[in-house]
Amino acid sequence: RGRTRIDTATGLSIGPLAPADTPVDVLLVPGFMHASPDDLLARLAGYGPEVALVRDAARRGIPVAASCCGTFLLAEAGLLDGRDATTSWWLHSAFRRRYPRARVDVERMVVEDGGVTTTGASTAVMSWALQLLARHAGAALAQQTARLMLIDPDRNSQAPYISLALAERPRH
Repeated sequence: RGRTRIDTATGLSIGPLAPADTPVDVLLVPGFMHASPDDLLARLAGYGPEVALVRDAARRGIPVAASCCGTFLLAEAGLLDGRDATTSWWLHSAFRRRYPRARVDVERMVVEDGGVTTTGASTAVMSWALQLLARHAGAALAQQTARLMLIDPDRNSQAPYISLALAERPRH
């Protein structure tokens, strides 16, 4: 939106930012702060330019990925219609209600389908990063990186982390 720097909620300043037409290898949409599924959906209403940017990147053949609630932005752009996807387990029912054309499997940690990747809750993106590293730099480097970062490279399901007490349930 014309800014040259972005200041994060933690005080980190990122910049200078590259122009929107700069070639990229992959576009990663991060999760973003929200108080509830309703708040998340309300925030999406103000992300029209970002939705358009993501849709345009995918049309140009740029691989697109999203972490945690960032998956809602991909779905809002129509990129998950008819595709397999995942999202953060506690947002599952809100995601399923809003995007019924996506085939969402909340137990999966990472889902890649046709150049579009979705990951579960915020740390699931690390599993995807390890997969990318293994694919492009070799399994040995990915394994060593996992050890250094204390990441279980064989973690492939959100199921052990799902809490029924905390899961957002549909209201009837």
